[in-house]
Amino acid sequence: MNVRITDLGNHRSMDKTGEATSQDVPEGRHFLGSARLPDGHPSKRLLRIDPLPDGYRPLIRGHSRDRINKLQQAISGSPDAHIHMPHTGIRLFPPKAFQSKERTRRVIDELVAPYPNRAKRSVKRVIYRGQAWYIAALMMRTMPEVCICWNGVRGHRRLFMDVAQDLGLTHLYMEESPIPGRITCDLAGVNFENSLPRRMDFYRAWQGMSGIDAQAWRDLSTQLVARQTVHPYTAQEQRDISGEGKYIFCPLQVPTDSQVVSFGGRFKSMKTYVQELCDAAQSLPRGWHLRIKEHPSSQVTFQDIIAQNASKKLKLDNKTDTFLQVKHAQSVMTLNSSVGIQSFYFDKPVMTLGQAFWDFGGLAEHLPTGEALRDALATPDRSWFSASDRDAFMNYLTFAYYQVEQDVADGKISLNDIIMQASKRDALLEHVLREERPAGQTADTMV
Repeated sequence: MNVRITDLGNHRSMDKTGEATSQDVPEGRHFLGSARLPDGHPSKRLLRIDPLPDGYRPLIRGHSRDRINKLQQAISGSPDAHIHMPHTGIRLFPPKAFQSKERTRRVIDELVAPYPNRAKRSVKRVIYRGQAWYIAALMMRTMPEVCICWNGVRGHRRLFMDVAQDLGLTHLYMEESPIPGRITCDLAGVNFENSLPRRMDFYRAWQGMSGIDAQAWRDLSTQLVARQTVHPYTAQEQRDISGEGKYIFCPLQVPTDSQVVSFGGRFKSMKTYVQELCDAAQSLPRGWHLRIKEHPSSQVTFQDIIAQNASKKLKLDNKTDTFLQVKHAQSVMTLNSSVGIQSFYFDKPVMTLGQAFWDFGGLAEHLPTGEALRDALATPDRSWFSASDRDAFMNYLTFAYYQVEQDVADGKISLNDIIMQASKRDALLEHVLREERPAGQTADTMV
């Protein structure tokens, strides 16, 4: 494999053409080397999963939506053998050889942590433990070679996938994707916990080998459609907002979404996030405003909080089409919404405040503290990104990572195809690590 790896040791910003500039880049915007990252981090992790044998038995965690169940059945490759997980029951004692293993104990601790009342935490811990034992007993009885689950980040679904890992079973996470017409199929996790390396040299190396035109990913931009609204206080109207001044667009997310609950970073709720945005908006210079739109599917509105903080520097626009607001924005700010990565199609600088898998290198800027947020708003023109980094990253997502949903539904993509895809990723990542680490040092692995 003849790959030229780009040296990221010289931390310089890049303009929209991808050329390096002399402007200083704050520490942390670029990948600093895997030695500084913890074991198990996607930038060091090699999955090394063996192909499934002929006639393998999958265990599918059923879903309430028929579309999702059909996609899970199709990817399983065994329509006559799949087993749907029933509603999670409770077992009063652990099955033999499963005494609440370490991973399961850890995930139960995480699941009960949000409850402020100690008594309620104790009760929920007993319930989750009984459910974990029930899931373990089912898996040990059916002996599946692979467990499949949609999302698998919270509640019973999280238990399902972590018990599978405790038992050493291959597991496949499925989820929506921010790329039109694609879905996520990942052997490690979804969203911030997915298997994608957080280092640009990996994507630059892949782009150099792929033979795919750097701009190919942009062809899907015409398929971007704003999410349909379900409440009268939101809409997707087309109207002229080009004369409404300079603004940073902030699309909100559903408060109960796993992206918020599990990957909100320092924000424990969407309410605290909205309040901090309202307070920080006052840092904007004259002539700028923070433009907020609530999620079209949210059952909760934050109009009262935003109204209490209303000023020339803060505006709520729940009516204008989401992507029209992105188009006219100077930049986009989000916790970790898919609108953030979709803003790449509009060549917008993007800032994240939560945990996002796409805010490293020259892709987007992460703001880890309130001070960083206020500084960013005080100097809104400083926003930047690297077009070449985005080209390599988005091409990889579009053509090597996410799966075409119709192909999955039609049975054209198998589980072993996903495993083969992961093997190719492992091979390239191992090459990148080999180029970086000292002679004689072995790559970090995770099975």
